[in-house]
Amino acid sequence: MTTRRRASNKVSMDTVDYPIPLTRAQDSFAAYPSRAPITEARRVTVSGDRLRAGAEDLRLFGVNVSPSDLDHRGAFQFLASLGVNGIRVNLPFRVWGPDGEPARPGVAPLELPRAVLDRLCKQQQLCEEEGIYILLRDLALGLGEPYYSAEDAAAFGIGNTRDSCVLGLWHPGVRALVMERLKRLMQHENPYTKRPFGASPALLGIQLTNEVGWFLAEPQREDGLIASRLRRATARARERISQAIGVDEDLLSLDAQERVMRLAGAYKEAHAEARDLLRSLLGSKRPLLVADSAPMAGPAAFEAFQPCDAYGWNVYPAFGDPGEVNGPVLPYDLSREPILDRLQVRLADKPTLITEIGAKLAPGGFSRLIADVTVRCARFGYAGLFFHEMYRPLFGPDSRLPRFLESRAPQYNFDMSTDPGALLAFQACSPIFRKGLIPLAPRTFRVRDAARSLVGVVLSRGRRLEDIHELAYDLAPEFKSL
Repeated sequence: MTTRRRASNKVSMDTVDYPIPLTRAQDSFAAYPSRAPITEARRVTVSGDRLRAGAEDLRLFGVNVSPSDLDHRGAFQFLASLGVNGIRVNLPFRVWGPDGEPARPGVAPLELPRAVLDRLCKQQQLCEEEGIYILLRDLALGLGEPYYSAEDAAAFGIGNTRDSCVLGLWHPGVRALVMERLKRLMQHENPYTKRPFGASPALLGIQLTNEVGWFLAEPQREDGLIASRLRRATARARERISQAIGVDEDLLSLDAQERVMRLAGAYKEAHAEARDLLRSLLGSKRPLLVADSAPMAGPAAFEAFQPCDAYGWNVYPAFGDPGEVNGPVLPYDLSREPILDRLQVRLADKPTLITEIGAKLAPGGFSRLIADVTVRCARFGYAGLFFHEMYRPLFGPDSRLPRFLESRAPQYNFDMSTDPGALLAFQACSPIFRKGLIPLAPRTFRVRDAARSLVGVVLSRGRRLEDIHELAYDLAPEFKSL
């Protein structure tokens, strides 16, 4: 609220609608100096474990904006003025039921609705102009006939996620649907840029599935989610999957290590197919293929994501009170946050991006998290990070609609756009990270072995089977001295 004194000498008060709609760029003094349009000369390539844009190293400092229909120029100018040079956008293939939960459509849509696709094309044009790279995700939502049968839904549905983003690419129908959607989207001509959608230099990369499709679909424990669903599934359903991934026996007859490696191998084949498809459609102008996973994925991730150009990790720290967004922020130093310790381990030889971090934070949590993660990721050599979530649709003429007004209060995630401290922290940390002002850690310990061997070590030692950080502690004791 603001107060001002009028001629009557009476005090009046003006109420400011909060949060302020994000429709204008900030003043030029706050703008990051490299907001150059993304041309073909700045298309992203990979060099070792770094991303390159032309002749320069590229460090991405981005956000997950959530809505795929974000096409408001003021919003992108605002993002660029904060120092954002990358956004991660979900493709809205998911179908919702009347109860607000994901639903299984009768027929799986192969293309996005025309209006949605047009907004994505406009978004791509705006990002090219404002110097913001795009990472697209989630081609495996909204599963239905003929790719995902009613029998599949009964056998593999997990919890309330009935569209089954938890199904891995080892499922033959999911894999076929993803490839067809990818082909159609990449070939679509963007009417605003006059080039194929997939050929835009601003299109950084593609993530085929939600990360849940990997680390929950990896049955490293006999009591794991997928293992239990395989036991519940009909013999015919298991037989179709076995045939698709080249297994002669029933999956349930395989020991844990063999089953893990077989499903990881199926993921590897699917990613190789997607990579080859992008090459055949777009040649050297293709987007990167980026894994979507988490540190919990375990050593089989080395096998599953081998064809990818880069790794994407989603990390969820839990401080404050994640159950109640109005809960207190705990006072302890974030250096003692165990989940953030996983950032100290990263997959080698390819660029690694933190593609989601920050869900379920209490108010004020982002303000502290941004600075802490900036230092850690710069210190440990990450090529980029995307904070989660930036904002819901709080801008433009539709911001007064009831469905948007209802979302103005933080709900599941503490929305960054409702946290002024987080916006200031982001603006301060962006040039620090993007300019490489924090030196790399002076010592690095690398664990080298075949993925199958590493999986065997994990299973035999009884470690937390999904946590690659624990594996590094076991195999490289000197790692503890860092």
